Amino acid sequence: RTKFGAGSILADMKPSSAHLYKNIFAITPNLKEAADMTGVHATTNVLAERAAKTLQENFNTSIILTRGEHGITVLEKTANVSTHFKDTLLTVHDVTGAGDTLIAVFALMHASGAPFVEAAEVANFAAGIVVGVGGTHALTRKEFQRNYDTFTA
Repeated sequence: RTKFGAGSILADMKPSSAHLYKNIFAITPNLKEAADMTGVHATTNVLAERAAKTLQENFNTSIILTRGEHGITVLEKTANVSTHFKDTLLTVHDVTGAGDTLIAVFALMHASGAPFVEAAEVANFAAGIVVGVGGTHALTRKEFQRNYDTFTA
């Protein structure tokens, strides 16, 4: 169970308002936002880990760095090592809503008691499904399950 409060806030914030998000549970910057805040263009796992650690130190928060076709880099506030998950999608039709899907699924997983890294991995998978559909798309549980069953078969 999660206590609500600053420790449960997830933010998909913009660099211009970043100062407002110190000491929260997690932030989900994308490549451009991370580069704007750190000066690091996180196109490799090594650079992504450097950017995530810099953000973690600057904001005292956990990081889920979304890296488009490079997947995501996850760094828990209390961890010293990042975890990288590859992009699981086969085709990109439209990236609209990918970040929203990621943070929504992560929040659901976290609120359900899933470990941080596992929640991020599932959220990354869900975002990969959404970008494979043209236009704005709301992922359903049935669609998620069907794709997950196919992917893990």
